[in-house]
Amino acid sequence: MLGFWSGVEDSYIREKLYLTWEYDSELYIEAKDWPTSIEQGHWQAREDFYNSKFCICPGGPQLDGFIAFAIHYGCIPVILSDYYDLPFNDILDWRKFSVILKENDVYSLKKILQDIPKKTYEALQNHTFMVQKHFQWNLSPVKYDAFHMVMYDLWLRHHATSGLPAQNRHQAWARTIEDSAQDSDAFDMDCEGTEMNFKISVYPHNTNFCEEPRKLEAEFGNEGLFYENLNRSRFLTKDPDKAHLFLIPTYCHSLPAED
Repeated sequence: MLGFWSGVEDSYIREKLYLTWEYDSELYIEAKDWPTSIEQGHWQAREDFYNSKFCICPGGPQLDGFIAFAIHYGCIPVILSDYYDLPFNDILDWRKFSVILKENDVYSLKKILQDIPKKTYEALQNHTFMVQKHFQWNLSPVKYDAFHMVMYDLWLRHHATSGLPAQNRHQAWARTIEDSAQDSDAFDMDCEGTEMNFKISVYPHNTNFCEEPRKLEAEFGNEGLFYENLNRSRFLTKDPDKAHLFLIPTYCHSLPAED
């Protein structure tokens, strides 16, 4: 299959994508809610990712999630959006593992993908495999995973606002894919220095209003996993005076009410 997208027509570009390519034989474009169980076709959705060369990622709600799924299954993401801040854009060179298009390209989407040379496609796919670990969440932090990417990105942005020169902020594999594999020692040192010196404090919160145990899924999945990972890392500090940033939890939490 040349390209695949499945989702709700909840943005202008998603509606245009569906109306333009709904009946195409090489682009599998369908408009429906994402399945959440085997009975609803969850396994079939996974097969669609696996069997597609490109996964179309049109702008709209929960775009990050679809991109992460595409990368997880080794499907090259095709970013189809005029206004989108790519995750970890200060760290990774997205043009090495994705195809970035404007929304007006939707009408020539099929030809654009067909015209990508085989050698270019293979390079994009290899780089997609290389960055998979950077978009993977774990219950406990694992080197190079999504949690460490978020922390490194926060560290870069924090120093950017503090006026530190850009060349001093990017000490390891910034803007390239190959460096993340070939210069891992430098990145290890950078991560260790970041973890020792960069601290986050969690704003006091109340969990008494949770009607059931926390579920690390759906729209609160990433935040919940980030919160759990933070609690298991050396980034966390209970001393607000030592914190560089503060986290205000919102998933299944309530800020303390004033008396």
